[in-house]
Amino acid sequence: MSSIIREILGDDDDYDEDDYNQYELDEEYLYDNSAPQMSSMTDLIEHTKQSNLPKKKMKPVKVKKIKPKIEYRDVSELIEFQKSLGTFEEKKHKPLSSINYKIEVKECLSSTMSSFPVSKFYLMTPNKKYLKAKNAAFEEAKKKNVNSVDFLEVEALLVDELGTKIPKYEEQQLKNASAYLPYFCRDNYAIATMWDNIYVHGGNASTKDDLMVINTKNNEVRVYSNISILSDVYFRETYNPRDYICHIPHTSHHQMVPYGNSGLVIFGGNSKLNREDNLVYYDYDYTSLQKRLPKPDEMRFYYITVDPNSPDDVMMGVKHDHVDYYKKNKCRYHHLLKSEASSRFPMTLDFTVNQCDNKFILFGGRTGSSPSNELHFVDIDLKQCQVEVKRVKIHKNSIKPPARYNHAAACLPNSNLLIFGGCGVSGLLNDMFIYDDRLKTWKEVELSVNIPPPISNMGSFVNCSNQFLFLYGGVTYNKDMKSNHVLDTIYRFNIGCNEWELIKPLGIVEEQKKVNTHSFNHNCVILNGLVYRLGGINDQSRTVPDLVVMRGAADYGSPVLLIDYLKKQRSSRFMCDVEFKTKDEESAYAHQAIIKVRCPALYQLVMNASHHVFDDLQRPTAIVSFEEYDFCVLDSFLNFLYSGSVELNGLENIERLLDLCQKYAPEEHSALEKICAPIQRIYLDTADEIFCRLQHDLFSLLNDDSTSDITLAIGFDDNVHYVCAHRFILCRSPYFKSMLMSGMQETFSDVINLTDYSIEVMNAILQFIYTDRIVITPSCCVEALLCAHQFGLIEVSSFCRGMASRYMTVDDVVSVLEVAELYTDSFLKNNCLRFIAENYDEIDHFKLGTITSELMSKVMIMREKIIKKRSNKIKNPQQK
Repeated sequence: MSSIIREILGDDDDYDEDDYNQYELDEEYLYDNSAPQMSSMTDLIEHTKQSNLPKKKMKPVKVKKIKPKIEYRDVSELIEFQKSLGTFEEKKHKPLSSINYKIEVKECLSSTMSSFPVSKFYLMTPNKKYLKAKNAAFEEAKKKNVNSVDFLEVEALLVDELGTKIPKYEEQQLKNASAYLPYFCRDNYAIATMWDNIYVHGGNASTKDDLMVINTKNNEVRVYSNISILSDVYFRETYNPRDYICHIPHTSHHQMVPYGNSGLVIFGGNSKLNREDNLVYYDYDYTSLQKRLPKPDEMRFYYITVDPNSPDDVMMGVKHDHVDYYKKNKCRYHHLLKSEASSRFPMTLDFTVNQCDNKFILFGGRTGSSPSNELHFVDIDLKQCQVEVKRVKIHKNSIKPPARYNHAAACLPNSNLLIFGGCGVSGLLNDMFIYDDRLKTWKEVELSVNIPPPISNMGSFVNCSNQFLFLYGGVTYNKDMKSNHVLDTIYRFNIGCNEWELIKPLGIVEEQKKVNTHSFNHNCVILNGLVYRLGGINDQSRTVPDLVVMRGAADYGSPVLLIDYLKKQRSSRFMCDVEFKTKDEESAYAHQAIIKVRCPALYQLVMNASHHVFDDLQRPTAIVSFEEYDFCVLDSFLNFLYSGSVELNGLENIERLLDLCQKYAPEEHSALEKICAPIQRIYLDTADEIFCRLQHDLFSLLNDDSTSDITLAIGFDDNVHYVCAHRFILCRSPYFKSMLMSGMQETFSDVINLTDYSIEVMNAILQFIYTDRIVITPSCCVEALLCAHQFGLIEVSSFCRGMASRYMTVDDVVSVLEVAELYTDSFLKNNCLRFIAENYDEIDHFKLGTITSELMSKVMIMREKIIKKRSNKIKNPQQK
């Protein structure tokens, strides 16, 4: 072929697969038997020019080179193949001449994680009395020998009439957590939100086929199992009431999205079918009824009709509200939507479906073990109960993202699609692409220096303002690049400036059980500003029965307060008790406690120091001779131990910093080596690794008597608990700082008595002071609020204020209101007044007598509005 191309273009012309033109010859002439036989393409072109045939306009024809498709299991195989061909070129990066690295961690002060507080849990099963009455009504209608149209009309009216007399479902309330928590134990399920409800369908873990409805307003959960619907056709000759019952099969690895205001569409997935009629399509042509079995490898689309105001009206299928529509279309419910022959889609797993401007965009996924990078638009017509899948034709000059599945996707304005990560042919991915629907092109996003590691199987969601894309959990590579590691991190992508950040919630609310944070194969949804995560698989490879709620997703966040505090204390030499004399005769200061937990080898030098000096309070400072390194290198190393940040100039200094870290802190060397490596990007898991180790080391300082210089006596009488602490860390609290630095008795004492608060609350407060993280139970939140107010910890006060508002009960609401009045907390006070107005009849009136008349008048005004609103809702039940 190349010789023919050169005969046409000439040897001197350059050509490739994107730049080549060839003449298009007359088809009539080419197929004319009388045409002379030509020995070459050149003779054929020359004869065409000399003939008297009518000239046709020459059209350019694009010739593409056919490349063999070779799939590689990992990157190493690809590299070996390229080396065998001599085409592999190893990238050589220039060594860095300067480093200015700061860990990109944002602390969301209003962001907390807690378990979903289930108020009531119902298991909904089909009512046998209803099914029996329905079958009897059908048999009675059949005896009347009505025609098919009248029969379907009678069918619809009978079912509606029965539904008003006999409930479709039987309710069984599960009161014990041990009874209903297994229903949360699932992975690879489908999830969607509508109104104030979260809908969960299917999933793994004993192969789910149920539909879970979670009401986030009243915290009630209903699980519909074995949902049966009326079939959309009958055969008079072989009529059997059982033919009218259909069940959706067990499904996993699928997607579910809301459609309209009262429906959900299920896309594909891996199904375990129980009966053949689950797969039957019914096609209507007004004269005959035809049925077709879809192929086993064909994607199926199911529709679920839901009524947010009526929990007893959940069914599989499309519900039409007018009898005239039944007569015209000869159908009532469709549980399986039809696919046209021209748009039948192969069975695909682990894809994403997003709704953008009334369009459903389906991207990626896998068929068997082969990932895909195709993009499809899905059109749904409920009137015809049809689904049409259209493959999007990408512009010929556009790049295409690598094939992937288990990725994250989000819709942007103007029907644009954003995708990130996932699992591809060569392994896990961490690239990002944007699809432009107007230009029909893909474009890779130019990301900043800090990006997440390659991730798949994560939960993703976009906040309400479409400003941030969040990734929660997932799996990534271990350090050996051979095994996988389960994440508990939250990454946030700022869509406006194309920057990734690592997000850390301030606290965790512990209730009946510990909140599990490591997870993959889960989903996340955002509803009314709250993020919900259900189930998933933890780092022990077990499916966890969790429903976790994360608040504060809209919190922009701020740099970690603890890191800024420690850096400031060291730079100002505040209570530093060790001085390093460097090679260039300068001094670097630090705290022995920090050195002990962050760099034990360096701490050993401090312990062996023979010379000490004393301050005005007779506190010793160790003088350590450290002439191996210059001041700039040692100071950068100490700054890294305190904050995880590095700022250093000069290639020689960078090399000496790595040598210092390798010698004295080998456990930190791998992270520092990544920071100093001559590459363009640093994964954010490096920042997470540094920050988590810093938190762990600082928490180990609490109650360490070998480095402590103060003891806290918590409790009173015989129940006193002693905690060893450190003055320079306690001074984060303005209360402790004034006590320890103002010349009061505690300034010179070795013991501080704290008798006003319980041990549990003080441990939670001290954990925050040392680690910037608080873990607390709802029963202690009011006491912790008082303690945080006294100690001047604004972040903890805000955290406990939100907890007290969410977890107040009829027994403690009056005492919470007194605390709000004492500290003039208007937010907490208004929440207490609203709670009293809503639960006025259940609260002890003796306690209400302690409330001032001014506040009681506000309560009564709120109560009148609530009663009026409830009465209007009873009169108009359809009003939301």
